[in-house]
Amino acid sequence: MPLALTTFWEWFFVLLIWVPLVAMWVTALIDIIGHPYLNGLAKALWVVCIFLVPFFGVLIYLIFASAHRSDRRARYAG
Repeated sequence: MPLALTTFWEWFFVLLIWVPLVAMWVTALIDIIGHPYLNGLAKALWVVCIFLVPFFGVLIYLIFASAHRSDRRARYAG
C-alpha cells in the first residue's frame, strides 16, 4: 500500500508543480530572448536569475515585464 501512495505523490508533484514550472521557464525564456528593449547583458542577467532562483526568478521577471509592457502600451495609446 505505501508504494501506491508514493506513486500518487510522485505524479502529483510532477503534474502540479514541475509541468507548470517548466512551462513558466520556457515562456519567460522565449520572452527574454525576443524582448526588443533588453540589451545582451540584461538578457543574460535575467536568464541567470531564472536559473539560480527558478520559481521566484520567473515571477519577478513576469512582474517587471508586465509593468514595462503596460507603460509602453500607455505611451503608444495616447
